[in-house]
Amino acid sequence: MADFIRFFIPFYFILFFAVSFLGISIAVARKIGKNPNVLPKDDSAYALVGWYFKLILAVLWIYTTLPLFVPSVAKSFKIRMLDSELFQYFGAGLMIFAFIWVVIAQLQMKDSWRIGIDEHMKTELVTSGLFQFSRNPIF
Repeated sequence: MADFIRFFIPFYFILFFAVSFLGISIAVARKIGKNPNVLPKDDSAYALVGWYFKLILAVLWIYTTLPLFVPSVAKSFKIRMLDSELFQYFGAGLMIFAFIWVVIAQLQMKDSWRIGIDEHMKTELVTSGLFQFSRNPIF
């Protein structure tokens, strides 16, 4: 199980980022003719939050993929409390469910999907699908 987890988590996050950030961004950009990443690059507090968001994603990316490429660090990254195989299977199943949930929610957003708040392009409020139960079902 330990080898499975060592490979599953990095590949999961690679797939998750590729689909839920890169893939959706490219698909929406093609539809609307504009980059949906609208985090500001000025010196505002909102831009600082966007910078922290990108930094956290980069650190998470490194934390999850480093053990795949440098197996010796996998032991130092290990959380001993989570060694139960039942817990690991449950966690892997929950991650797969979450991935499917996020992709469905992003697809249901259609052209309204953005990273950040777009103050220039207004889109219709999505009130169907998962959005009839939550304003942001991804989180």
